Amino acid sequence: MSNREQRILTSSVHVLMGLARPSHGQKSQCMRSVDKGRGDELRVFEAKLRAIGGYWRIHRTVNARDVEKARKWLLCKPINHPEKASYIDSEWRTALLQPENIYGQKKFMLDVDTKDTSILPKIEYLIAKEGVFIERHESPNGWHYITMPFDTREICTLEDVTLVRDGYYFIKEVDEAPKLETERIDWMDKHCSFVCDEEYNIGPYKIGELRKMADDGIRIDKEKGNT
Repeated sequence: MSNREQRILTSSVHVLMGLARPSHGQKSQCMRSVDKGRGDELRVFEAKLRAIGGYWRIHRTVNARDVEKARKWLLCKPINHPEKASYIDSEWRTALLQPENIYGQKKFMLDVDTKDTSILPKIEYLIAKEGVFIERHESPNGWHYITMPFDTREICTLEDVTLVRDGYYFIKEVDEAPKLETERIDWMDKHCSFVCDEEYNIGPYKIGELRKMADDGIRIDKEKGNT
């Protein structure tokens, strides 16, 4: 059988990490995926987390990972630890994340653990003074600043600012489908079978009309005590 799986040749990759947090009523979990820069890795990873269910936070490595360095790190693993052969894909991600396997110029991340925006001008002044700013990302608890390496002694004296030398920056939250959306689907399953009387004929409905129909139906059913 021929293998037509898409192959991407690249010297560096990033790693996506999904974290399920116990604070949201579920056990702690971690999922990782290699981002080769194809363009759809985040979307595919998000779909996988949604299929598993629960609340997740997706992060991405600040520093790119060197594929060749990681390959050399991994080479001896299946020989010295044959029991790891069945999860060699996990070992590959572990190899990529080794601190010595950063690709190119190392970057820093400043984790600002507060939503108080009054601290931002001071942070950005100190970064601008050094000329090292790359990008900023908002996180659930504050902000992540990505910079080139610099003397962080002064900036790290600020409250709620922590230097992370090789970490992950926040991308997005992934939650299960909202309850309302599930209710809409269930309601349409029960009440919209008439659309199948004619093949592929489900209209003409304007955008949002079926959603409003379902919302009205759910409201009426609740008022009647049918749900």
